[in-house]
Amino acid sequence: MFKGYLFNLEHRCFSDYEKKFVEGGAGTQERWDGLFKFSMVRNPWDRFASFYQHTTKLIPTVLTMGKYMRHYRDTPMKDTSPDKVIGDGELDKVFSFEHFGWAVAGIANALQIERPPMQNVNPSKIQRAADYRQFYDDDTAEIVRDLGAWEIERFGYAFDDCAAS
Repeated sequence: MFKGYLFNLEHRCFSDYEKKFVEGGAGTQERWDGLFKFSMVRNPWDRFASFYQHTTKLIPTVLTMGKYMRHYRDTPMKDTSPDKVIGDGELDKVFSFEHFGWAVAGIANALQIERPPMQNVNPSKIQRAADYRQFYDDDTAEIVRDLGAWEIERFGYAFDDCAAS
């Protein structure tokens, strides 16, 4: 898509990318510092409903969404909340998944390249529910509100922002 540019679709902390780039031999710290760096965020209620669907399709379980969210909230793990993944002011831009077309245009503009044609290069094999709200009760919606506070505050997400996708 952006031929010749560092491109990675993994979920990692920002510092992991920097370390992998410099220590992995892809370039120097000076080159890293000069790259255009960006990230994407997504409505947290949609994101966690998708995580839940993906997990339960891969590993059949009797785990309810409520139990899943309480487990996610209560299990010590590497902090992958966007404010930690993104780093402290290390990115040039943060885009929202819901405005993907604008994000691609913004990235192309920043890289001074022609906007590439849109194509889904990583389609999900999981049939997603059109309305993520069906997975939530008041308690689980509140858990996600707490976990997704950064995105909600910065991008103005709300629980009822559901759009068929």
